[in-house]
Amino acid sequence: MEQNNSFIALSELNSVITLEPEKENYSAIKKRREVFLNELRREFSLMLGIEKDEIFKTKKNNVDRRIKEIKLNIEIVVI
Repeated sequence: MEQNNSFIALSELNSVITLEPEKENYSAIKKRREVFLNELRREFSLMLGIEKDEIFKTKKNNVDRRIKEIKLNIEIVVI
């Protein structure tokens, strides 16, 4: 949320959802990240009254097309 104006790699979210990412299976981390994003999308949609599909913007990284990047498509003020 603090980087609302820029895209970040989905892999950067791994540090938010795991305590020890080096000890966990990648597929478990990926699944947990997807569940986290879906729940966040649902909560924002309910609170703001907008469609779930409009909460995030996604794109492929310009340098490495295998990397998916994401950013919020809504304005949030962090105090």
